[in-house]
Amino acid sequence: MWLIAWLVLGLICLVTFAHMAWKTNQTTLTNDVYPTATIGTVSGILAFGTGLGGTLFTWLMGYCVEWFGYGMTFVVMGLLHPLSYLVTRWLGGPGSPPLIASGPGVRIASESPVRLRSRKIVR
Repeated sequence: MWLIAWLVLGLICLVTFAHMAWKTNQTTLTNDVYPTATIGTVSGILAFGTGLGGTLFTWLMGYCVEWFGYGMTFVVMGLLHPLSYLVTRWLGGPGSPPLIASGPGVRIASESPVRLRSRKIVR
């Protein structure tokens, strides 16, 4: 019994670590995409969107738990990180640098121009 408890605790720690790593990378992505002069503005808009999203999502999840139960809530929460990754890749476009890069000859994002669908930013 105690072994299962430790395995569950380890899984919770792993998922929490992965969530915070993803959140940190998403928050600092603006530093790689936008010019230096606009990073503060974009970060402020991101913070506003985060607060508004947290407010609306709390209401939405309360509604889902009330009508569909906790199972639906956990399924939705499990799908949000992969969905966020796909949206980030889609917004980056085909010419954007990879979010996760490794291996010989890989350039980091600050060494190459970053493409967005609406415009190209060259540093």
